[in-house]
Amino acid sequence: MILPNDFSFKPIEIDKDGDTAVRFQVDAYNISFGDSQGFFDKFGNNGEGYLHWLKGLEKFDPYSAVHLWNDGEIVGQIELGTFKEDTSMGYVYLYYLSPDARGKGIGKLLDKYATSYFRSHGLRRVRLSVTTKNESALKFYKQLNWRLIGEDSQRPGVLVMEKSID
Repeated sequence: MILPNDFSFKPIEIDKDGDTAVRFQVDAYNISFGDSQGFFDKFGNNGEGYLHWLKGLEKFDPYSAVHLWNDGEIVGQIELGTFKEDTSMGYVYLYYLSPDARGKGIGKLLDKYATSYFRSHGLRRVRLSVTTKNESALKFYKQLNWRLIGEDSQRPGVLVMEKSID
């Protein structure tokens, strides 16, 4: 994948940049659910459970959890894996951009990275979940040819989207 010169994807260095990863996830919860209490309920008061989960992704494949860097600063994060119910399908756990990076077309880099990652792992269909409250993400996904599958039966207000990778 060719990136603009001042952007690069690097595996998350949990010991060095774990606090940034937690901060990004907390912000993602705030955007998606209106608060971050669900994050802390699930992962503990300082996010230690989340960092443990990230280490599991890292062991699976260091390139499944990456930070997007721009001129020496972390501006984004991606977390990728397989869909629990069907491991022949990829799953995007997180696309995240810092507030200053949003609305500038940088999100397309996240989607291109994920597409390339899943393709290299032989996966041709990918899913993600998004809350109905996150209107900007819904608009973004639709622009990138993600299609709405329906509401998650286990989580009211959460939509499932899918994309085919050729």
